[in-house]
Amino acid sequence: MVNLALLRSLVATEKPTSEIIEMDFPLALRQILKARVVCWISVQLSESTSEFSDIAVLELLDESSAAFI
Repeated sequence: MVNLALLRSLVATEKPTSEIIEMDFPLALRQILKARVVCWISVQLSESTSEFSDIAVLELLDESSAAFI
């Protein structure tokens, strides 16, 4: 999902380093939150679904918004 959100190749395996990710939670907040990737599990192909997936742990850059999530 991170590759997709950053408009990168869906099969890119290198950790995003300097990209700032903008997120919104339309049902919880009415603002855009910014975050960066701090931990990354690169793209892998799921044998059960034949889809690519990646996992990232994000750090919110605006700490005042973290209390609302």
